[in-house]
Amino acid sequence: MMYQMITYNHREDIDMIVKELIERLKECKQDSLIQFYFLKDYDLSNCKLETIQEADGQTEITIENNEIIEDDYDYQPLGGH
Repeated sequence: MMYQMITYNHREDIDMIVKELIERLKECKQDSLIQFYFLKDYDLSNCKLETIQEADGQTEITIENNEIIEDDYDYQPLGGH
């Protein structure tokens, strides 16, 4: 299986706009699956898309943990909310 690495090194002082994301995605095969990850302290967690919405003058993309959680009462969203 061949992989194409398309990287976007987001700097904290520069915000990404929708147009930039679309341009990055155009470099990918249009019918390929998308896999989301959450990176924290060099540890990747598998995630899935929850919502994409316009709010407060910006586009918000929300991901959620894709791991099986045995006890829903102990579940903490990625943002800690």
